[in-house]
Amino acid sequence: MKKLFWIFLVIISCSVSYGENFLLTTYIVNEPGSPLAIVVPQNIPSNYFVKVSFDTNLIFKFYHVFGQSVSIIPTPVLYGKSNLNIYVYRDNEEVFSTNVVLEYVGKKRKVFKLNLTETSKNILKDSKRIEEDRKYLLHTITSSTPVYFYPSELKPFILPSTNNITSPFGLLRKYSNGKINYHKGVDFSFTPDDNVYAANDGIVLVSSNFVANGKSVYIYHGLGIITSYFHLDEVYVKEGDYVKRGLVIGKIGETGIVTGRHLHFGVYIYGSNGYVAVDPISSIKFFNEIISGKSLVKKDENLGKKYE
Repeated sequence: MKKLFWIFLVIISCSVSYGENFLLTTYIVNEPGSPLAIVVPQNIPSNYFVKVSFDTNLIFKFYHVFGQSVSIIPTPVLYGKSNLNIYVYRDNEEVFSTNVVLEYVGKKRKVFKLNLTETSKNILKDSKRIEEDRKYLLHTITSSTPVYFYPSELKPFILPSTNNITSPFGLLRKYSNGKINYHKGVDFSFTPDDNVYAANDGIVLVSSNFVANGKSVYIYHGLGIITSYFHLDEVYVKEGDYVKRGLVIGKIGETGIVTGRHLHFGVYIYGSNGYVAVDPISSIKFFNEIISGKSLVKKDENLGKKYE
């Protein structure tokens, strides 16, 4: 676990006064919501951060992992441009920039109509409460002290349910009020196991009941990673609890806006001022490659010139 990890398929270098190499996992993202990362092969100070072109208000930190500095970057789902610009700053000085091609932008995607329960259709009409909940979550998560939590041991992530996935991430869905939005997580069926398991060790940021998401739990795991669990029937944890990977934190239910009983599982990348949903399946695989120290770098890859 202490060996240096290299998960990078493409390696780039940049010119900064301290002579760091900034390394990037990929120049091309094929699927919406697949994260990437920037790494510096040394521990850098906390005044370095990353911004992205799809929302310049977001600030993504670097985290120290195995003697290196890593910033996990989300990619947007609904985005009109095929290039994502990435900028690294030291304080207010831009020290590096690059761009990533989003190959999925512009591709035609089917829209699926949701068959909501009658109760859910009525809840959907309460747009005021839904917006109040959204603002409450944003404020609570972005102002929460536990986002500085760092796990004592980095463990691989697990899925929160052993049941089948019934709806993938990124699916375009039309609601009964005519609005179209994309699915910000994956759904699991409620049988045969109705337990909901914590995806990893972490701190419970939110444990509450919301009009749209129903009974919900948000957990922060360190490294800027947040997981969420919606539509629960029962919740067994409260805000501020430290949970261990695999702990049963609730039961699958059908609270909030739903088509039926299921678990919605979400994964987010935290950035100061907000957080962005990413594909839980590809993200967990990506996180576990980071945590395992697995090397994906081609040995003959040109490391490029390091400028001073």
